[in-house]
Amino acid sequence: MKKIAGYYRLSREDNEKDESNSIKNQRLFVKKYISQDTELCQYVYYEFSDDGYSGTTMNRPKMQEMLKQIKNNEIQIVVVKDISRFSRDYISLGTYMEQIFPFMGIRFIAITDGYDSKNYIGRTVDMDIAFKNLLADFYCKDVSAKVKSALETRRRQGKYSTALVPFGYAKDENDPYKLVVIPEEAQIIKQIFQLFASGNNLTQICKNFNEKGVMTPLEYKNLRKKENRKELRVEKNFGSREW
Repeated sequence: MKKIAGYYRLSREDNEKDESNSIKNQRLFVKKYISQDTELCQYVYYEFSDDGYSGTTMNRPKMQEMLKQIKNNEIQIVVVKDISRFSRDYISLGTYMEQIFPFMGIRFIAITDGYDSKNYIGRTVDMDIAFKNLLADFYCKDVSAKVKSALETRRRQGKYSTALVPFGYAKDENDPYKLVVIPEEAQIIKQIFQLFASGNNLTQICKNFNEKGVMTPLEYKNLRKKENRKELRVEKNFGSREW
């Protein structure tokens, strides 16, 4: 049974406002292309998508799953919206397009780039496609350097620049780069320090809290989410009242 794989990828490096690159639209674009091709539509369709993974590495869950099936000769054709969805690393991309896929007899199609490997049997890819691949590699490395530079600048300015917030704190509603203390959670942290200073180890502290019914950090986090949703519903209901 011949199989065709649609592969989709989206990461933070992609423009969030570009809806055409969303996983949903990549899927619609690829499936429409396959359905309109009399040869491709004869294959059994499978799909793999990595949402939130950079194209600079091939170490992506669904990418690795797809490559494993390719090595087991379970997939014969791979279709992507454009080459950068498959990879933004020039070296890795070239290795697969020029060596691995041709050696294994895999047909690779990048729709918007106008690339179909069956048209390049016995010869290298066109210069414009190779140039696009190189530009994608440079672009990704440039974005990565700019992001690191921006984060380092914020740190030097004393701004909190991490998405995750430690237990006992929350991001200031008026300043996303500033943390504010949550009194109730801060009290728990003080108790932990006091118990540790008194000679209690981690297991004893956990047992102590469990016996007292103290909520875990995750439970506090979920509670805050519920409270925020409740407040939002109250605001919406209040705003919809007729006076």
